[in-house]
Amino acid sequence: MAPPNNPIVPKLSLTRADSLDQYFSLSDDGKFSVKGVTLLSEIPSNVSFTEFNIICNYSESDAPFPLLQRVQSTSHRGGFFGFEVEEPADRVINSLGKFHDRNFLSIFRFKTWWSTQWVGKCGSDLQMET
Repeated sequence: MAPPNNPIVPKLSLTRADSLDQYFSLSDDGKFSVKGVTLLSEIPSNVSFTEFNIICNYSESDAPFPLLQRVQSTSHRGGFFGFEVEEPADRVINSLGKFHDRNFLSIFRFKTWWSTQWVGKCGSDLQMET
């Protein structure tokens, strides 16, 4: 059984430390960098990146305080790519940018209920439903 929430500990003390390095950068010139290394270039203007810690609202969570601290301490290390389209559709193809001289690991669905890993070097190596 999980321990009860401790109402004495204020949840508002969950602020991100200013000393944490910025892991991700999506610049206006269309480059996405991870720890200063360019990963994608020629990113279209309709693509955005949002860090996990910006999306999460820790002050409204019912999770135990130690769990919130653990999640908050690592949430700056991940995020979501997204893009906007003019008209919604059931299938949308949109470029996320150019991927050069890097290997990548992706996860894709190869059967209805099964996913597996896939390794590649360029965007054409990505499988459907990645």
